[in-house]
Amino acid sequence: MSDTSTNTASRIDRLWSYHQADPSNISLLRDIAREGFATNAPEHALKALDMLQASGQSDANDEAAAIHLLTKLRKVDDACERARAARQAWPEDEAVRLEGGRALCNARLYEEALEWFNSAPFGEPALAQMAGELALQSLWRLERLEEAAELGASLAAQWPENPRILAVYSALLYDLERSEEAFAAARQAYAISPAHAYDALHVLASEQILKGDLPGAMSLLDQAQVVRTDDGRVWLLRGSAKMAQGDMDGAVPDLQKALEIYPDHPGSHLTLAWLHISQNRLDEAEASVRNAITASPAFAESHGTLAVVLAMKGQKDEAQQSIRRANLLDKSGFAGRYAQTLLDGTAPQQVTELFKEVMKRTGVK
Repeated sequence: MSDTSTNTASRIDRLWSYHQADPSNISLLRDIAREGFATNAPEHALKALDMLQASGQSDANDEAAAIHLLTKLRKVDDACERARAARQAWPEDEAVRLEGGRALCNARLYEEALEWFNSAPFGEPALAQMAGELALQSLWRLERLEEAAELGASLAAQWPENPRILAVYSALLYDLERSEEAFAAARQAYAISPAHAYDALHVLASEQILKGDLPGAMSLLDQAQVVRTDDGRVWLLRGSAKMAQGDMDGAVPDLQKALEIYPDHPGSHLTLAWLHISQNRLDEAEASVRNAITASPAFAESHGTLAVVLAMKGQKDEAQQSIRRANLLDKSGFAGRYAQTLLDGTAPQQVTELFKEVMKRTGVK
């Protein structure tokens, strides 16, 4: 054990020994909690805060700290239960509303979290920024994208140096197909602090893929996977980048990983379909694109891609029907227009270059 670890353990043990000798000393419990926070010893901090609560002496700050620790320790249900009790006792306390809302977000109870964030303004700027970011994340997860974009624009204008807010805002804009604005916000977030711009990384990687800078895209995706490896967007983009490099075999595991994480995401099925198209594996391509349609029947690019597959199979009438469905959903859709050129015998490009156009519309929310 290092000297630092030994000293930390010694300090906490010493404080506990003082408390054992003077168990009614509430200040000692708060000292232990502070020491646990300062030295990354959350179990000690939470034990002290639990004892404060049991004694009936905890205040709103104590309970907010306990909710934060429970969330950090992934005891999310306990964090939510404690947060609701704390809010009953201190309904207007900003720290309780922030940490309780954070716990609810971790429990994916986004509607309830939004009520906590929006019930009253946050007067403390640091808390207001954190609450704003979490509210933005909640609206994004609920797919209330237009509402989220309005909030994101307001937050970014109010706090233009906050990389977390800018990063989430960039991802929202990208999902809304406002690509140039998304790229600008992502670049701004990354320039301020790469370490705090996680949600901008897949946006920046998408930009680099579209520019043809595949090493640059892979570098950004590698950075993202240092932080977490359970993000389907990143796996999808890794597969897309490898496809753009011509590494079709290497792309398959990445796309399959994206589908494992997001089985109902049409864009991942669709990208895999284009990989099969590029290798003339038309039965596999058709199966993948039909999975995409099952996941999202109203996504025009899926119907257009099915038309491409059917046209390549020589099933002209069926291809024409799929083109009509794609055009009804989105007349500007790329895949449907490309399928028509196949039927007309005027297709101008190699299939291996085409999936980039579809990729612009297949981001993972």
